[in-house]
Amino acid sequence: NNQLDATGSRFLVSAKKSSFGAKEGGMVKVYNVDDGYGGGPRQIGQTLYGNTDGDEVQGVLSLSGNRLAMFTPKRDDNAGRVWIFELQMGRWVNIGKIVRPKDSEERFGDTV
Repeated sequence: NNQLDATGSRFLVSAKKSSFGAKEGGMVKVYNVDDGYGGGPRQIGQTLYGNTDGDEVQGVLSLSGNRLAMFTPKRDDNAGRVWIFELQMGRWVNIGKIVRPKDSEERFGDTV
């Protein structure tokens, strides 16, 4: 899952099968297209990881490039969960989450 902001200067990359934080927990990274010094893309903020085996997190970037939604449709017995992050002082800060009832099996966040 890859996505550009409205200006095309920032992009998000998801790797839902990454196993750095948890087995197939997934990860989300955001980059500026140009680092300002001709060195190419530069990561913005920290890497965000799924913290539960099988989370397979993915993300979407806001049009401004300063907020993102990270989602895991398999969390909570396929009910799904979405976290909202905002870039503050160079770090992605969790500003909210949406949790569905465990018995809903909605896979909330499967399509964002």
